[in-house]
Amino acid sequence: MKTLGNKSLSGILSVIIQIVWWLEWFGAVVITAALIIMPFFKKNVGFNTPVTFATAAIKTVSAAGTDFENGQLNATEGSFSFQIQPSLSNILIMIFIVVVAFSFFILATYQLRLIFLSFAKNEPFVEFNITRIRKIGFILIGYALAQLLYHIALNQYLINHFKWSNDILLTYSFNLSALFTGVTLIVVAEVFKLGTSLDNEQKLTI
Repeated sequence: MKTLGNKSLSGILSVIIQIVWWLEWFGAVVITAALIIMPFFKKNVGFNTPVTFATAAIKTVSAAGTDFENGQLNATEGSFSFQIQPSLSNILIMIFIVVVAFSFFILATYQLRLIFLSFAKNEPFVEFNITRIRKIGFILIGYALAQLLYHIALNQYLINHFKWSNDILLTYSFNLSALFTGVTLIVVAEVFKLGTSLDNEQKLTI
């Protein structure tokens, strides 16, 4: 059984990644388009987001102003749902979040796409793959940091727009798995660098 080539497992994975690549672009375009046309069809938009907090029971959280309805905190599922107005500023913020989130996914998938294309051509140990793996590592680290910044901004938004009782303390979550995977891939890139050197030495010997 071949491990590389067009009909190998790596070739099949290459096709799957190609499909994922186009699905990500499709999802980004559809969601962005939906956000753009949303103000023409809805007066209020339901927003449900995961939140982390110290201790809390399932309860209603009162809105701080008249522009918002009361929100519902579900301590079991760890999510908070509320209604927002589809104003220009809110829509632009949501579009920005969607674009940034999909950018990380698309950039990482693009690098994977190039890596598996080289596998399908029986060229796994090339200089470009070292850079591609390293880029994926930095993308994952950037994604983890971007998620942290998003949680900080979101918590500040919720604190400013809702009246939380004294026994509820919003906390911040950090994606350690993405950070660890990113660091691991950077190390793997160095292993690939060694493999590339050995492959080049073998070709020179032949």
